[in-house]
Amino acid sequence: MNDCTIVEARRRWQAAQSLDRACAGSLEDAIAATGWLRTLGGATAYLSLRARVRDFSVDALHAAVAEERLLVMPSARGCIYLVPRAHAPLALHLARHLTRSRVERDMDKAGMEPGEWETVASAVTRVLSNAPATTAELRRLLGDSAIRSLGAPGKKVGLTSTLPPTLRMMEFAGAILRVPADHRLDHEKYTWKLADDPALTRAPDGDFRGDLARLFFRWAGPANLEEFASWSGLNKTDSRAGIAAAELAECTVDGEGPWYAPTNTPAPAADAPIAWLGAMDNFVSLRSSGALVADPAHHDIPVSNFGYDAIRPLASMNQPIERLLVWGGRVVGMWAWHPERNEPICHFFEDLPSAARSRMDDDARQVAQVFASLGHAKTFSLDKDEKVLARAERILALSQS
Repeated sequence: MNDCTIVEARRRWQAAQSLDRACAGSLEDAIAATGWLRTLGGATAYLSLRARVRDFSVDALHAAVAEERLLVMPSARGCIYLVPRAHAPLALHLARHLTRSRVERDMDKAGMEPGEWETVASAVTRVLSNAPATTAELRRLLGDSAIRSLGAPGKKVGLTSTLPPTLRMMEFAGAILRVPADHRLDHEKYTWKLADDPALTRAPDGDFRGDLARLFFRWAGPANLEEFASWSGLNKTDSRAGIAAAELAECTVDGEGPWYAPTNTPAPAADAPIAWLGAMDNFVSLRSSGALVADPAHHDIPVSNFGYDAIRPLASMNQPIERLLVWGGRVVGMWAWHPERNEPICHFFEDLPSAARSRMDDDARQVAQVFASLGHAKTFSLDKDEKVLARAERILALSQS
């Protein structure tokens, strides 16, 4: 790949994300091919996989989590992602590289003694050797003899006792795993268990930055240095080193660059139907801004962005709470589930050919099945029913205007 236009780049982004054809293989294969998924405690991960996997079912995803073919763990930017087991050592090493020193500083500021967390970890290991336990259960079983309050100094850095940072350090070390309650991803309730995979305790062979860059640019390419650094949390020096180690092809997009991509990027499929994305989907969140995946005529369209109460222009966001509609490699609309009407509401920014809409009824039926299985349409764990309804009413008003 040498030079390409933004139109060509968008189609390649859609192909890299398997939004123009269904992923082959298992759910873990789909995530390995298109990118680790933020869980957020809502319907997000379910909808992202439904958009990419033929005959997706909620039960199949829960089974993959129960069988630990898919793991929930800290990874890029230290945030919690759903990752395939084959990628777990790399994801965990990245999180350890990014955030372990900060946790250690917080423990020091909170007044924890050198070696104290290791002592608490030994007690946690003894309890978990009998059975998995939640944080609350560990606190009760260990008691004051093993855990102590960190008082006012701890509160200043968000640590109430010696248990939470100990669990964090044990997770970084690959000693324990978090297991979602009932193997569901639409909440943030976890049980801790001892890990049984020695690979989690070892650093990846070779330069992990290159391994990470190879994955990212396979999911996102063509992409640039800033996008890789923003997604991963690595600084610019480490990001450059990763790109160099990954041996990527250099290119430009609309004459600007450098951008990078694998040498064997998939060719876009012709005449792909509209893709229904979940919130904060990788198609958008791997990009530096929504301006890259939307036509200039649509840049000022207001959308809700994660982490902001205010609605912002489409061009300035890359973590949209709005569920987007994509066709031809670009955002062409938004959709929402209306809980009172019990149906999805779609608003398109432009008229599209009938071929693009060929799968609309099937998609509407499938997303309805997802929400019926989950029992809600929340985007993240702190989402409220009234906000779900308000977003749907907003999309409905736009669709009727």
